[in-house]
Amino acid sequence: MSARTGADLSSYDSTDEREPINFFGWWFCSFSKLVYDELGMPILVFVRIDDMEYGLRQTNRGFRSGPLLGLGVWHADFSKKRGSLVMDFYGMRKKRIVSLLHSTVKNEQIFFRQNFSNILKNILTLRYQKANMMFLAFSELIKGPEHLTEQFRVAPEFHENIARILKSETIDQMSPPPGKSAKTGGRTPLLTRILISLTLNGHLLPKRFFKPDSEQAILDFENNRLNDSFRYQTVIYHDAHTNKGFVHRHDKKTFFSLLFRTALLTLKGLVLMPILRKKYQTACSQMVSEGYWRSVLEVPDLSSNRVANNKIPEVF
Repeated sequence: MSARTGADLSSYDSTDEREPINFFGWWFCSFSKLVYDELGMPILVFVRIDDMEYGLRQTNRGFRSGPLLGLGVWHADFSKKRGSLVMDFYGMRKKRIVSLLHSTVKNEQIFFRQNFSNILKNILTLRYQKANMMFLAFSELIKGPEHLTEQFRVAPEFHENIARILKSETIDQMSPPPGKSAKTGGRTPLLTRILISLTLNGHLLPKRFFKPDSEQAILDFENNRLNDSFRYQTVIYHDAHTNKGFVHRHDKKTFFSLLFRTALLTLKGLVLMPILRKKYQTACSQMVSEGYWRSVLEVPDLSSNRVANNKIPEVF
């Protein structure tokens, strides 16, 4: 979460006021080594959310961490980093694990419903590959923490499957093609909103009611308005700053396949949630140990392998 948004970092007055917070991003923050001695390692599920999970674990055990004032990090807006299907998979899987570890039962139920809503929003706006990657992340989560350990042992085979899905992702330098661009923004008329709801944003409409292919919706990466992609056969999600984007084609078969599978998976997740919660919380105490990391990553204990001249031997 963001604290003191918009504060003037050049002013001591803006950094003098204390504000409680439950975790810090691992850019410029610090905490006592006693935290590591008691809590162990982060969860061995990489790519995003590691700092959030560890920070929540600290807070729940009564430890505090704090930012290093006067230091900062400048990077591209987070919305510009959301174009990769890899991040959709690993980011969603880690968020759901954190939810099972740290959220209440009520919040978890909300989270599972949000998961369905997020996938539904993507398939409604023709982002089928993105929705499929999110579905895969959710299905991997439901297999339980023991499946995560097995993934590490057969990592090449597992990630080959991810790589095959990524081949369908086309994020390249591009210029918007000739033709009419969608008019975005503004208030959607009531009749249009009704049609969008009744036809699942056009997925129940016959093809003859769609706009001609010469009219292509050219939308921003973060555009989720159903009206802006309604009745378009082709939608281009384009980032004007980097001139990169994705081209998506309307596909009824893919839409209904993902919709049906996601609905079933969400129901299964809600039923299994109490069991999954206990499994992940029990496994967490083992997965954060140094021994677990060494075992899974096959890294020897260097402290017992030092050579006579006190140099650490090469292991990589």
